[in-house]
Amino acid sequence: TDQVTLSYNLDKASSVQFELIDAVGRTMEVIDNQRQPVGAQRTEMNMSALPSGLYLIRMTVDGSSTVHKVVKQ
Repeated sequence: TDQVTLSYNLDKASSVQFELIDAVGRTMEVIDNQRQPVGAQRTEMNMSALPSGLYLIRMTVDGSSTVHKVVKQ
């Protein structure tokens, strides 16, 4: 997967940030989307320059984080 689309829904206007982290914990990319409105949102990450492997995407909304796994083949 070279392109990852992250779809999410915001219950209120929020500050949103994404971090792409490799398997050893290095931050490879940060997308800071600033403040986003209520409702359905989409953000895309281009992973074409990265080697195959396991990556984590940390999504932080108003200071609260969730982590999702992505495998690039």
